Amino acid sequence: MKKSILFPALALSVGLFSCSQEDLSGNASQSDQPVTVTVQLPDNVAGRASSRYIPSASDDAHQLRCILYVTNSDGSWSERIEKVESEAVGETFSFTFTPQDANDYKCTFWADFIEDDAAVTGDGNEKKYADLYYNTQSLPAVTYNTGVTTDGSLFNNDDCDAYCGTIANGAALSVELKRPFAKVSISDKGDAVSAASSISVSGYGVYNGFNIETNEVVGESETVISCSDIAPVKTDNVFFFNYLFVGNKNELPDADGNISMTVDGTTKEINVSDIILTANTKVNGSLDWANAPSDGSVSITVDIAGDWEEAADPNAPQVGDYYYSDGTWSASLDGTKTVVGVVFATADGDASSDAVANYPEVTFADNTIHGWVVALKEMSPTPPFITSGGTLNGTEGVGSTEDDIMGYANCQAWPNNVLAEGVEYVALSRVSTYATDYSATLPTSGTSGWYIPAVGQLMTLRTVYIAENSAVQSALQALVNTESADLIVTESGNSNYYWTSSQRNDNSVRLVTFSDQEDPLASHGGTSGRRCRPMLTF
Repeated sequence: MKKSILFPALALSVGLFSCSQEDLSGNASQSDQPVTVTVQLPDNVAGRASSRYIPSASDDAHQLRCILYVTNSDGSWSERIEKVESEAVGETFSFTFTPQDANDYKCTFWADFIEDDAAVTGDGNEKKYADLYYNTQSLPAVTYNTGVTTDGSLFNNDDCDAYCGTIANGAALSVELKRPFAKVSISDKGDAVSAASSISVSGYGVYNGFNIETNEVVGESETVISCSDIAPVKTDNVFFFNYLFVGNKNELPDADGNISMTVDGTTKEINVSDIILTANTKVNGSLDWANAPSDGSVSITVDIAGDWEEAADPNAPQVGDYYYSDGTWSASLDGTKTVVGVVFATADGDASSDAVANYPEVTFADNTIHGWVVALKEMSPTPPFITSGGTLNGTEGVGSTEDDIMGYANCQAWPNNVLAEGVEYVALSRVSTYATDYSATLPTSGTSGWYIPAVGQLMTLRTVYIAENSAVQSALQALVNTESADLIVTESGNSNYYWTSSQRNDNSVRLVTFSDQEDPLASHGGTSGRRCRPMLTF
């Protein structure tokens, strides 16, 4: 699954809070045994009370539905289970299924609003509810339902909101359902909308659907949506809004870049080519309707409202994601790709103080730091920092403070401090060949390459790794079972300290232990073997 930050110029600082997460948990032991997974909805969504993350239906004519679609890796087996909010217990949807293979299944979720009296067929796990705004009959692909693109249903309708998420067997048993949309509004800079009674929109080219497993739009061509003689929103001077699929695209597919809008009988062409689709955000395009010409194309001013603070870009990396040799990442393990590491810090979290300028000559995607990745395997045997019997001969250019995050720069600076003849930087030499030695090759651009973390970076890894329910530890554990990764050693003892690339003084290198001792920091002259776990920045 390709995951990338598409919109660096319009990036928002958003976060997930404990009250805005849907937790999935389950258990499986062997084939032919049932598996139960649950989706926790926050803030009493099931009772139609106010929810900041998944809003309740706008009226009693709608109800929340949650679908579990589970399949194996080759698609030869699948099962679909649906439940509505009246079937939730304690704001939790619970699904039980029996996989053909306990080691090969992936769970994909879709939650949307359907009619409160939606037609029902089947019983138990075979029960199915009639779709409303979205066609879910070809999961994991979801598209607009037949008729809604032209009957006005997609305009000014908060019940078009929906959420999705995926979790693979063997991955950490948690999932955060997220909007696959941008909520795009067209508003008035003046006061014309306040007096308007009717609007019509035509020629609005949008993406028709979204694959909730790959986070990509369905199809490249446009689907045209329209409405006739509907009431304008008026609140915040908004004429109309829509929930538009984003996926891996950040521009509308509208062929000519224009839509037609009629307000109380007056029609004008509006250019929407400047609209940037940013998932999980509100995007506003504003125009001065009263003073806009009736001929030609009316320009709009676009900004990101960002009121959905609880949501996050579904493409952005998260702590615990798997990082692959092709430069992509995913929350669920993709068996078709080569995993080389696990994300342990992100640009909107513990890696927020890092900057592109810290990596001269490195080209990052979107010219943006996305996060830090820890390698899967320890160096073996444990290397000394320098040749045994040698002495460090200067530390110019190497960071020394306990919050040092300049690991990449440190590894570039150490060799400039020339050692005595016959003495070499052993750990640095080993990290330079790590990609080849440990089958951890990386894309030709987009990453720093492997390096020894600075003390501040290693302390960040220590914090997230020893935390309760650590996503990083869980991701590594899933790979340890296949002998493709090593857990980080948390036992005490001098031999279990890890090298950093930071110096403590002119003749010693900082070390960090992952044990629970009060002071995890130490230092050493570099001549004895210690553990070493590379990292990269992407």
